[in-house]
Amino acid sequence: MAIRTTLTRGGLALAATALLAAGLTAAPPTAPPAQAASGAAQTVNVMAPLWISDWATDGPEWRSFVSSLSVAESQGVDAVAMDVWWGKAEPTRDGYDWGYYDKAFKAITDAGLDLVPLMSFHRCGDNVSDDCWIPLPDWVWEPEQICGIAGCAAPVPVEDYWVSEYGNTDYESPSPWGVGAQRTLDDMRDFMNAFETHYSAGATDYRSRIQEITISGGPAGELRYPSYAKHDSKVAGDPAGYPNRGTFQSYGPAAVRAFADWAVARYGSVAGVGTAWGIPGLTYSMISPPTDHERFITSGSYKSIAYGRDFTRWYSESLLQHGRDVMLQAIKAFDGAFASVPLGIKIPGVHWQTMTSSPMQRVPEIAAGLVHTDQAYTSASTGHGYDGVMAMVHDLDVHGDGGVSPTHHINLHFTALEMPDGREWDDGKHAYSDAASLVSWVANSAARAGVTLKGENALHENLTSTGSSTTVGWSHIRDAFSGTPSPYAGLTVLRIPDVTGTGVGRTEFERFIRDFH
Repeated sequence: MAIRTTLTRGGLALAATALLAAGLTAAPPTAPPAQAASGAAQTVNVMAPLWISDWATDGPEWRSFVSSLSVAESQGVDAVAMDVWWGKAEPTRDGYDWGYYDKAFKAITDAGLDLVPLMSFHRCGDNVSDDCWIPLPDWVWEPEQICGIAGCAAPVPVEDYWVSEYGNTDYESPSPWGVGAQRTLDDMRDFMNAFETHYSAGATDYRSRIQEITISGGPAGELRYPSYAKHDSKVAGDPAGYPNRGTFQSYGPAAVRAFADWAVARYGSVAGVGTAWGIPGLTYSMISPPTDHERFITSGSYKSIAYGRDFTRWYSESLLQHGRDVMLQAIKAFDGAFASVPLGIKIPGVHWQTMTSSPMQRVPEIAAGLVHTDQAYTSASTGHGYDGVMAMVHDLDVHGDGGVSPTHHINLHFTALEMPDGREWDDGKHAYSDAASLVSWVANSAARAGVTLKGENALHENLTSTGSSTTVGWSHIRDAFSGTPSPYAGLTVLRIPDVTGTGVGRTEFERFIRDFH
């Protein structure tokens, strides 16, 4: 394991804005099964349930899942995406339990479908439609022993969890900062090494049946901060709740140090930081993420002053570096039997507050770390802020880990394909959603960068509607694939019961396969 060292630092948080501003059936499908991936959607996949609780006894949930697989195969589906939960498959460090996945992968491949395992380095139970509770392994958060020239000190509590602007902690996924961060990356790589070893030999040899391995980069398997998570749900005004601004998540001591160090490196000295930010007498201990959280947003300081632009840039770049680091572990781990398997990473469609009429346009995306304000982030010249994500994915695709010639193609997955523009209101809430425009912004940015982009629906219940210019549904998914060439190269639907049962979800899914696959 790698050794981590850390500093102790007390600091006075800087309120910069105050200083500077103010039911399943087996009926035959209605559309013929796709014969080849010759259309815009080169891959059409379905997501498995998050967890099938009665799998060991072949209970009704398991039997329903197996039945749905045969329907999916007859529809022309290519593969089934399934969460491989770290908290289930490695309950003790280096102690693996693959029983669930042995059985599930066999059922999927026996039905004639391929596999898309998701290395789920996050917790199940915190996000919309989560119907299970699967935390990360307890040992991820165990104290770490730090050693140096003089020997080893007593174990030190880890710091690689999230701390919000309100001081609330979140253990939904590992953060990139502080004691434990490198150890966690090492543990992720060990887990993926073990997965490759187990599923490339003997009765569990699936080398020819894995379409892609997707890598979880954060909450819900997406590369983002937990900016709209439950740990801040009791804050007055619910800033983390939909469709509000989201909350920043970089307030642990290690994150604060990282921001201060970044600022000093950017401007050459603490005095240089003070000059750039217009703060006479600035000291290192004063450099901090914003503490006057609401005013930082409502005053526009997040985009109008140097401090705000610098903070959002560091915040976003820290997330992208975290995504890169996690993907590098996957590239290094899958260097044997799975060396040629494509890898995937996912970003969310944070579609609310995207309309120009929003009083906080694009702020939820900024809080999620997807874009920053030290650029023309509302302009097509930067992919509406997404060029940074694309540059990271493209670099991994072209250069891999910088060692041997890259063998993994890297795919990017993006959600919210089923949503329209112009939803100022959503269920009585002021959402200001231009989701369809966001889908196009991301697609255009990916195309310019040469990134293979695939899409998903954000919410399973949205598959029950055909959709219209103002309502969610399949028409918007079809629109996303209708370009020449199509900006999206594949579709994964959330989830298999929603398109293998009866009703609009199944009918429209089969029509999509007929027309685009």
